[in-house]
Amino acid sequence: MKTISIDTNILARYFLGDDIDQQEMALQLLSNYQCFVPITVILELAWVLQSYDKSKLSVIESILILSKLPTIILEHKQAVISAMRWAIEGMDIADAIHLAIAKQYDYLPLSSFDKRFINKSKSIDNAPICQTVKSLIEQ
Repeated sequence: MKTISIDTNILARYFLGDDIDQQEMALQLLSNYQCFVPITVILELAWVLQSYDKSKLSVIESILILSKLPTIILEHKQAVISAMRWAIEGMDIADAIHLAIAKQYDYLPLSSFDKRFINKSKSIDNAPICQTVKSLIEQ
């Protein structure tokens, strides 16, 4: 089976079904090719689905469904799955992905101006250290 890399709009059409012809073509593509999905596509897909008024839970479910499709090669798959668990617990989807990827890199500390994100990360088991930029500069 040939491997290709796919853009966000293919997955958006697949999940949204707002253009039946394109949804059918997306389904054919996902059925007949190994499809590499970069992490950037996952981030954009979450944003696109939410911009179509999909609930956060629906977006998380879509991403988890995608991760289980046999023809999908998902970049940072385990990080994405961990991130979706953290997002279910209340973390923003993109923030959860950033944190989960930092974890893959030997728990690389993550710095941010977003205090809400930092506080939420402290409640996540096995998450990397998340700190404010100010606290990092003052060390």
